[in-house]
Parts: sequence; structure tokens; C-alpha cells
Amino acid sequence: MRKELGPLEHAGAYWVIGDPSGEHLKLKSEGISHWSDGTERQLIAWSRLMNFGLETQPGKIASSKGLERTAKILAHLSGVPYAASGGARVGATLRNPYEDWGTDFDHHSRRYPRHHIKLVDEFLKQVIARNKAKHLGDLDWMSVAVDKLSQIPKSAARSRKSAIEKILDSLS
Repeated sequence: MRKELGPLEHAGAYWVIGDPSGEHLKLKSEGISHWSDGTERQLIAWSRLMNFGLETQPGKIASSKGLERTAKILAHLSGVPYAASGGARVGATLRNPYEDWGTDFDHHSRRYPRHHIKLVDEFLKQVIARNKAKHLGDLDWMSVAVDKLSQIPKSAARSRKSAIEKILDSLS
């Protein structure tokens, strides 16, 4: 079983986004849970997520104005609110009530391959768009999905979306 893919990591009984030793998001059966200082700060039920966006950089410290500008444009195009975060943030639009939501997470000390960041972002977007977000809290389902995602070659950048669609079709 693959234990990590970019900012996504298997940590004990959960998959998490970010460094589990710091601020991170746990993918739990009931929803996505924001953790900081060893305490659960907020739990967002899967059914509330309308869209999702992942913003992070390969390295722990991001200082490029060009990358920040690109992140703002991508966030705008995906409908996810943008807030500068030093390069490690998630955002979503929630329903019941409708609101923009976002939070930071701690970048691991390791670098994230850009290809992995893009895979994880597109994967999360597609799962949520298909109203299958509850699967993100299923440890076994996620393990199979991450193993399959990790097999998508870097050279498949143009077909990344369709490759992920095929993976999700095979898992449903």
C-alpha cells in the first residue's frame, strides 16, 4: 500500500492532508476534520461540500509572486475562495447554509512532486463533484484509490482528468 501522495498521507486509522504532527485535515467517516495543536477544531460533514480546491507548493516555503498569482487565478476558475497561506491551504463552498470555507494545513518537511499535487487536487474535486465524498473517509477505499492514482504517469498530464475518472468508475 502506498502511504503518501503529495500532501495526502496515510496516518494510523485515517488519511490526512498535511503533516499529521501539526495542523492537518483528517478524512474521517463523518467528514473532513481540521486539527490544530492536537485538537479537532472543526468537522465539516461530507454532505456539505459542493466543491473543493487544494493549494500547495512542492516545497515547504513558497515565495514566488508568479506562483501566487497562478494560485489566485486557479482558485477563481475553480470557484474556491483564495486566501494567501504560505502555500498550504484547502478551500470549499459549503451548503446548508451556503458559505465559503477554507483552512491552512502544515506542509510536510518533504517536497511534494507537482504531479502528485495535481493528482490529489483533481481526485478530491472529482470525488466531491460525483457526490461520493463519504468514500474519502473509508480507509480501504482510499488506500486502493491512492495506489491507483500513484500509477498515473507524470507524462499523462493532459489525460489526468480522464485517468482519474476511470479510476473512480472502477471503484464505484
